[in-house]
Amino acid sequence: MPGDEVSADVTEAKAKVRPDWCGGLVGILVFLVGVGLLLYTFRLALNILSVEPRQAMGLQQKEPVDIVRSGQSFLGLLQNVLVLTLMAGVGGLVSARGVRLYGASRGCGE
Repeated sequence: MPGDEVSADVTEAKAKVRPDWCGGLVGILVFLVGVGLLLYTFRLALNILSVEPRQAMGLQQKEPVDIVRSGQSFLGLLQNVLVLTLMAGVGGLVSARGVRLYGASRGCGE
């Protein structure tokens, strides 16, 4: 049948796909950039979250608590955590894209 010849040609074309070294290199580089973003994000998280809570909130030992200043400090910390979450997500997406690029250069995952 005519349809069988077309599917056989498509199967042969897929079997003849050669690995693309340039695409593989780009995929590896994109993956490494994503891993670098993740490492940078976790380093920032370590720096932000390892600060003593009293110091992070701007509280002093013998002074009364200023609710406005404490609230602003808390919102700043919350903003930092949200930015770190976003950065971790972006780093994960970039790494995943690098893996997909590398796989596509090898003819996998299509």
